[in-house]
Amino acid sequence: MKEIVEFLHSKNLMFKSLEYFDLKLIKSRKKWQVLVGTDIKSNYYIIFIIDGKSRFLRKNIKEVENLKSKISSYLSHNFKIEAIKITSPLCSKAKSDLKDMKYKIWDIG
Repeated sequence: MKEIVEFLHSKNLMFKSLEYFDLKLIKSRKKWQVLVGTDIKSNYYIIFIIDGKSRFLRKNIKEVENLKSKISSYLSHNFKIEAIKITSPLCSKAKSDLKDMKYKIWDIG
């Protein structure tokens, strides 16, 4: 958690609360990590941390959106800001689609 907080701090993001969301609560078998939190301006964030060896494609965007909607309904609130921290290679079309959907993208890979 310390590494992630330091990474977010390097992006000038400070959080009042930040915690991992267990995907087993919504019966998902994805190996992704999901952080849910509130920043100091009271904006709700959802941050997907995707580590993988294979390329992140357009079809994975549907999985992200599906998870986001399930988490949103489980927690009974909407997220104002969505972000993805990805270490696997990112398809250029998927990146442009995510930007069109107003996702913050931190491409490490």
